Amino acid sequence: YKTLAEQARQRFEALGIGNVIVRHADGSGGLPNEGPFDRIVAWAAFDSLPRFLLDQLSSGGIVIAPIGPEEGEQVLAKLTKVGSRFEREDIGLVRLQPILRGVAAII
Repeated sequence: YKTLAEQARQRFEALGIGNVIVRHADGSGGLPNEGPFDRIVAWAAFDSLPRFLLDQLSSGGIVIAPIGPEEGEQVLAKLTKVGSRFEREDIGLVRLQPILRGVAAII
């Protein structure tokens, strides 16, 4: 949603927050030309957590994402990168739309 991304960018700037990247893009493949990131938050569900999200984390970085089938319960998982491994903590059950390819034009 281009308008939401632009509004978020303006708010971060007005608040003097400069360590946030706002992108209006297809997030189904991550941002391979950027990163590593300290935090990644996904608001669309993956059947299983894709490796590209984990690979784009910095050491000590955290990814929070819903994991599970499109139809049924998903687990909101927090994965922390510790060296070359990941520690997983399940936060709770959720039901979110699956990740889709493409860029949303409007709400």
